[in-house]
Amino acid sequence: MPAEYLFAGKYAAFVLPAYGVTALGLGGAIMLSWHTYRRAGRKLAEVEKTNTLSRAPDASGAAED
Repeated sequence: MPAEYLFAGKYAAFVLPAYGVTALGLGGAIMLSWHTYRRAGRKLAEVEKTNTLSRAPDASGAAED
């Protein structure tokens, strides 16, 4: 029964909010990770599109065009 899991006796005032804070913290960490992942993907796509990575000079020392 779900009511049995929620029953924490005299510690319910501490345990249940702790579960809530933990759930919020984990949810926030997941959202932050997902946002950072998507931002890095967009930045990578932009760099690949514009090809702005610097190239090493060839053996003669002259950069290619």
